[in-house]
This record gives sequence, structure tokens and C-alpha cells, in this order.
Amino acid sequence: MVSGILGAILKMNSSSAGGELPIPPSPTTDIILLAGQSNMDGRNFLFELPIGFEYLNSQVTNVAIYDWKNGTNNWQVFTPGLNLQSYSGLQAFGPELSLAHNLNNPAYFLKYAYGGSVLAESGYGSKGTWNANITNSHYAQLKEYYTSAKQDLLSQGKVGINVKAFVWLQGESDAENQVFADAYETNLLALINALKTFTGDDFYTIILRIKYPEAIYRNTVRAAQDNIPNTISNTSVIDTDASELQDYVHYSEQGNIDNGEAIATIINGL
Repeated sequence: MVSGILGAILKMNSSSAGGELPIPPSPTTDIILLAGQSNMDGRNFLFELPIGFEYLNSQVTNVAIYDWKNGTNNWQVFTPGLNLQSYSGLQAFGPELSLAHNLNNPAYFLKYAYGGSVLAESGYGSKGTWNANITNSHYAQLKEYYTSAKQDLLSQGKVGINVKAFVWLQGESDAENQVFADAYETNLLALINALKTFTGDDFYTIILRIKYPEAIYRNTVRAAQDNIPNTISNTSVIDTDASELQDYVHYSEQGNIDNGEAIATIINGL
């Protein structure tokens, strides 16, 4: 895991998150897509940040996040406690928190995740699926948000708009079902390729390998995730085994801070 944290964090004088973004000028507008299930959505809370990491509860003015959840549907300054797009509430966060604080360059986050979701093409329940072949999937919803988010950037006159990275934190639910687990590699390959075709960008893919020690088909999903870089170039798999859990499946605050730092290290090297 990455241990270093950037020491200097730019802060806004204003507490507002809408309006004109103070993102520094750049020849490119780099979007980072963050997707998955509950560990990405956010089951960690700002009021439980570990000692020494309280500073993470502050705005990052060189990072914007697309607010689809709170009815604004616009880009806002990355502001913990206001717009981290978690179904668990405004105080919740996932790996995007430490990721934002550790990036070297300006970035635009589009985060959409749904707890309990799977990748399976059939047999999934009410939590839904990310399967690229399903019309009303979470993948279809991500595409809708991306289309709106990109149009907003175009309306602001942004140039060089591209998806720089796709960060995937999912697979725990598939690891509970043998059929889902056996199809996981095929389904994840299809999802990544479909997203590259849709966006028109050969983005870098970052997969956080599941931990979930109690899942019956854990090793099948983990092996599938490890195999993706053998088929799709520009892909890395992050080993999360050292990331602390707070229960049988969800990372603790420290665990997801470590995960975000690891993601940032890869993106900073692109």
C-alpha cells in the first residue's frame, strides 16, 4: 500500500460547491470514472476518520466531482460532506476521498456505485447488475451520467476531454454465487471493452481485487480479476489484502484510505 500523503492541500475560501470551478487550466480535461458496489459507494464516514487523517475532510480545489445524486447534475468542487455521491449519506466516503487528496494533477471524478450489485447477465436480484448486455443495468446508468457530465464540460468550453482512468471496485456479490463467479472474467472484459467503445477512449483500467475472506467463490473472482491485464492492456490490479476490513466484507476507514492512495499512485504515474 502507498503510505505517503501529499502535505499541501489547496482549500477554497468559500464553502459553496457550485458555480464556476476553480480547477487550474490544463491542456486536457481528465475524467476518472469510479464504479462498483458498496465499498466504492462508501461505507466509511468522515466523523470516524483515523487520527492524523482528519485533514481529508476538506475541499480539494484541483478536483471536481459530478453531482448526479443531489438534484444539481453539475460539476462541483470536490467537497467531503457535500457531494461524494454515496447512497449511505453525505458523511460517507469510499476510496475517492484519499484519491482526490493525493493526485498530482487536476481531475474530474464521475462516481457511480451501487451496493450489492453484480456483473451477472441473468439471475441477479433487486440490487441490479453491471452487465453490459442488459438494457437497464448500472452500466447503462453510468453511460447516462457520463453523457450529461461530458456535455456539461463541453458547455464550459473545456478542451481535451477524455476518460483517463476507470477504477473498478466490485465483485464481492459475484463471489457468493458459483455461476456468477465462473462468468466474472468474461463479464468484466465485456464491460471494460464496451465502456472503451462508448467513450472512445483507451483509458487505463484499475481493478481493486476483492478481499472478502468468507466468500465461497472468492478465489474464482480474484483469479478472474488478476487475469484481466493479460487480455486488456493498460490495466493494473491492486492487491487489497493489506487493506483493513471493518466487517466481513467492507473496508474500514483506514482500509479505503489505503485503497485510494494506491489508486492515486497508479494514476500519478500515467
